[in-house]
Amino acid sequence: HRYLLNNDSWDGRGKLTNVCRGPILLYAGNEGPIEAFWSGNGFMIEDLAPAWGGLLLFPEQRFYGQSLPFGNASCSGAEHLTYLTTSQVVEDYVELLAHLKATMPGAANCPVVAFGGSYGGTLAALLRASHPAAITGALAASSELGYYDLAGWAAHGVTEFAFEDVVAEDYRTAVPGCLDAIQAATTLIEAAERSKVAEVFQVCEDKALGPRNSDLFIYALESLPQQDYPYAIGALPARPVTAACNLLMEPRRWGDPGALLKAAASVARMAFGLSGSACIPYQGPGGPRNT
Repeated sequence: HRYLLNNDSWDGRGKLTNVCRGPILLYAGNEGPIEAFWSGNGFMIEDLAPAWGGLLLFPEQRFYGQSLPFGNASCSGAEHLTYLTTSQVVEDYVELLAHLKATMPGAANCPVVAFGGSYGGTLAALLRASHPAAITGALAASSELGYYDLAGWAAHGVTEFAFEDVVAEDYRTAVPGCLDAIQAATTLIEAAERSKVAEVFQVCEDKALGPRNSDLFIYALESLPQQDYPYAIGALPARPVTAACNLLMEPRRWGDPGALLKAAASVARMAFGLSGSACIPYQGPGGPRNT
């Protein structure tokens, strides 16, 4: 089980009366390599930890990144994936906290505040709800907890298309005409020969496109609003939703189908953080057409 630990601000400035050197700020790692969430978490790293003298702890979720309990065979079958459940992830984090508190001087009595966004937000909320003795508080941002309450959907205006509606609104308000350009690109991709789409999108294998020609493109479009920060993160530019719209709008204005297809591929490659000759890999069962 891999985790990131940073004690740069855990220098006693946040010392509490119970001999704790400062609070432990835990990010409830999402479904991906943990370093990817570190790079997008300035709120905890640059603001809260220095202000509170906090110890930063970013555990990686089992079955993701390098935390593979069965190595490369971890996702190969039900006999392994049966150990990938939300309740087991929560227990992993609580066990890690207990280990660190038992082995790090000054940490034994420290309060823990959990943070998370999206599925990480759900994990943060569940950590606090299920282990209140271990987790003092939690901040859950953009959690999908409400989706699990099917009986409450109508009261809150939620439908099975609520997520897609939010995504579409992001693109609609980013650049006028962007949704029309997206529709034009999607129609073009569906009408093109599959081999041509695979070539232009530079996929590692045909099934990376998804069942339909346009599934990979749509999958990429749905991912960008979740990473729409006003600053660049790694290979992703600042405000990637706007960047995607601008890429698609130019060839749409020119009426150039070939350029529009290439622009759509550029959007997908941007979403995956790829450049040059690197190919887009198959995303597995949770990839295109399964969002």
